[in-house]
Amino acid sequence: MTRKSNRGALAISKLWKWFTADFLGIFKEMRWSYIPPLMVYLAAGVSGFTGIIESFFIKDTLGLSAAFLAGLAFWAGLPWALKMPIGHLVDFLSLYSAVMMLPFIGMFYGLHDWTRATFGFGARTIAVIDTMADSPLGQVAMVPMLAWIAREAPKNQKATYFRRNRNLRF
Repeated sequence: MTRKSNRGALAISKLWKWFTADFLGIFKEMRWSYIPPLMVYLAAGVSGFTGIIESFFIKDTLGLSAAFLAGLAFWAGLPWALKMPIGHLVDFLSLYSAVMMLPFIGMFYGLHDWTRATFGFGARTIAVIDTMADSPLGQVAMVPMLAWIAREAPKNQKATYFRRNRNLRF
């Protein structure tokens, strides 16, 4: 019996040593600068419980269905979900258009003369290649402007919103 109790006491002693060294050692290494992020993590974890309670309150008290709440959450969260991808798209299009302007800036300084003498092609070839590469993304860059026109232009002027001179004939 003593041998089993010694093993049990030894196991408990090892467990206590581990608990004080490793688990409680975390609190010995704690710094005040760790408190704000830990509070954010705690709030994020608690918000899951309050979200469940909120859902039951809305369904029971207000009589809204789960499908309606899911749709509401989707539409309410959509701007936050699209903020980063649209930001990346706008940044990419800005950088891409800046890079696509380089051949024309180079031709202003005589790039076409150098390419004609060195490679045998001139300004027209550079312009055609640059336009072919720029056209698809140039069309994508127009989409936000077209959406803005569709939303903001007066109903009777949507097709001619940017026309400055009404007497201009094409």
